Amino acid sequence: MPEGVTGMDDDQVKIMLGALEIGELSINDVYTPVQKVQMLYLETKFNLETAQLINECGFSRIPIAYSKGYPVVVGVLLVKTVLGVDYTDETIGQLYMQGKINLKVPVYFT
Repeated sequence: MPEGVTGMDDDQVKIMLGALEIGELSINDVYTPVQKVQMLYLETKFNLETAQLINECGFSRIPIAYSKGYPVVVGVLLVKTVLGVDYTDETIGQLYMQGKINLKVPVYFT
């Protein structure tokens, strides 16, 4: 632990130091190019095949686009939020409308 830091445990100090170091990174150090991103669509059925695809891609967040014909990102699926969701032939859009999965609002920078 750095000298002069009191009242914090080791994990808290690591978090603080990590937050300070991220300011030294450029966007190219932390982003994933869109060509390497696994995207799903509101029309994608949330079945075993989709769950395997999500697992194999290795990302914690999956962009959800409106459709293959209109690939505008409308939400971001946090993978950990679908761990307890049963596989079904319902689409991601249907599950979202039923409140069974949650999509985060995407953030765009220009």
